[in-house]
Amino acid sequence: TPGMEAARVPDLPVVVVESGEETTLHAWAAGRPVILDFWTSRCTRCPAALAKLNAFKLKHGDIACAAVNLDSLDNATMMAEEDDVAELEHLFMDMATKEEAKAAFSFAQVPFVVAVHASGALAAASPGTSADLPAMAAALAAVEAAGPGENDAAAVNAPPEGQLVLDEDF
Repeated sequence: TPGMEAARVPDLPVVVVESGEETTLHAWAAGRPVILDFWTSRCTRCPAALAKLNAFKLKHGDIACAAVNLDSLDNATMMAEEDDVAELEHLFMDMATKEEAKAAFSFAQVPFVVAVHASGALAAASPGTSADLPAMAAALAAVEAAGPGENDAAAVNAPPEGQLVLDEDF
C-alpha cells in the first residue's frame, strides 16, 4: 500500500467498547501483534469480514484481533454482543479520528484490514473482503524475524492499481 513503508501504528484516540476505557490505538496495540478490521455500520460487507477475522482468531490466539468501528459507538456495542465476533476486541473511533485513520493507513473503503507487528510497525494491509489473513499472519512473522525497524510493509492481496474495489466507500 503506498505510503505504508516503515509506517507505524498512529497515536489515535479510541474507546475500548467492552470497558468504555479511553486510550489510543498505539497504546492499545503496544507490545503485541494485532490485526485491525476497520468497519462502519452502513457497510454491508463488514459483518462477513468481521466473522472471517473472528474465525481466524480462534486458530491464532497469539495475535490480538480487533473490530474498529468508525461511525457509531452504539452500533459497535451491539456488534460486540454478537456470537460470530465474540473472539474479537472491539474499538470505536469518532468521525474526526476516522479521517486521521484513513490518511494514516491509506484506505478509502471498508472493511479494511491492517496487520501491526508488536513493535508498532505496519506489516500488511488489505481490503477486508479479500484479506488473506494467514498471509497477514505470515507478514507479521516476517517482521518478527527481520526485527523492529527492518519492516517494508507490504500490501497483502491488495487490488491492482486502478481495479474497482467493491467494498463500501465512506
